[in-house]
Amino acid sequence: MSDGTVPLTDVARTAACSYTSIDQAARKGLVEIARQGGHGNTRHITVGEALFLVAVAAVAAAATMNFCDMLRAVRQAGATMTAEGLIIPVKGLG
Repeated sequence: MSDGTVPLTDVARTAACSYTSIDQAARKGLVEIARQGGHGNTRHITVGEALFLVAVAAVAAAATMNFCDMLRAVRQAGATMTAEGLIIPVKGLG
């Protein structure tokens, strides 16, 4: 999109994560929705948030962990997305 957002459904597809998992995370407030509307009341998130979710989905899959649980854990740990990748402070885990 020209406004720097992408549909949440596209993020789920790109992350090879079930839409239900990402939708559940959004409903729990773990995903920042940039705007909502249009056909089917589609929710859009920023590209930065989308990259963060794709990285978290990869980590969750590698750890065989539920996406929502992993997202909650990395958010609580203070994880950030940089040009180098997903940064998760180890001191914040556990």
